Amino acid sequence: MISIETTALSIQHLSRRYGSLTAVNEVSLDLAAGKFMALLGPSGCGKTTLLRLIAGFEQPDSGVIMIGGRTVVGPCGAGIPPEQRRVGMVFQDYALFPHLSVAQNVAYGLPRSSEREPRVQELLSLVGLADAGRRMPHELSGGQQQRVALARALAPRPALILLDEPFSNLDAGLRMAVRNEVRQILRREGATALFVTHDQEEALSIADLVGVMINGRIVQVAPPRELYERPATRAVAAFVGTANFVPAEAHGLVAQSVIGRLPLLAPHHGPVSVMIRPEAVELEADDESPHQIVERNYFGADVRYEVRLSDGTMLTARLAPWHDVPVGARVNIVVRGALVAFAE
Repeated sequence: MISIETTALSIQHLSRRYGSLTAVNEVSLDLAAGKFMALLGPSGCGKTTLLRLIAGFEQPDSGVIMIGGRTVVGPCGAGIPPEQRRVGMVFQDYALFPHLSVAQNVAYGLPRSSEREPRVQELLSLVGLADAGRRMPHELSGGQQQRVALARALAPRPALILLDEPFSNLDAGLRMAVRNEVRQILRREGATALFVTHDQEEALSIADLVGVMINGRIVQVAPPRELYERPATRAVAAFVGTANFVPAEAHGLVAQSVIGRLPLLAPHHGPVSVMIRPEAVELEADDESPHQIVERNYFGADVRYEVRLSDGTMLTARLAPWHDVPVGARVNIVVRGALVAFAE
């Protein structure tokens, strides 16, 4: 198991600018040892730049980075070189050495000692490739190459593992299996990991924590369920998953809207937008209702309806696949649970 401090990664007021563009803007972040965190955000939000700053491939304009309790970038700006930061890196394209065997790739960052060979064999067993040590990278599948890259990153027992879009080169069928394998490997090794992704499903399904990055800032860090159910801002709500926003007038813990009274998680007063996730919506047929289904899409695991509300607002509902309400039908809207609202 890796010997790690209570806080594996601590970032304080980190910024990186390219001329007039601020790619990373006053980012502060703490990651506890042994946790698996996803950094989620749209393309160009600064998440890969942040990863490169942590790894030492780029230098920040300001801020502090501490890894495993040791300052690797201080207030004065001078940073410890990448090879001295005790950081393991798994690249998007795996970056395996094509002329080295699987075992030689894993051993690459290890000092020559009596512990080198046992450590390589330990890691190959850990990633399910115990008999593949003599094979060459081109003889492996994409998922196997990904596991070799992870074993190589874990080999020197780093304080932190960084993964940059680690599953994006895999086809959809393989991606889910490999990401679950990676999570299990990291947990068995006791590793602390930060991985960058733009795939919301990926982040929510395998990470202990998800940080949402928008326009160079981390706007929320939370466990996946909290992030999805209680987003801190409307921008986070809109980015993570599918969200309906229904205009309403709030009076404490209740908001009055075109679909009726909506219970709120926190008190508000005045105009708000109420966030309603599609799976929280139920539809009841009612020929007298002013709300009408305008589109129906069947996906096997669920069926999704687009409903035009009486004020013209569009509402998406995700129901179990046996629901069969036709397009054109008029329906009442029933919403389950208390809801998040954002002041207008």
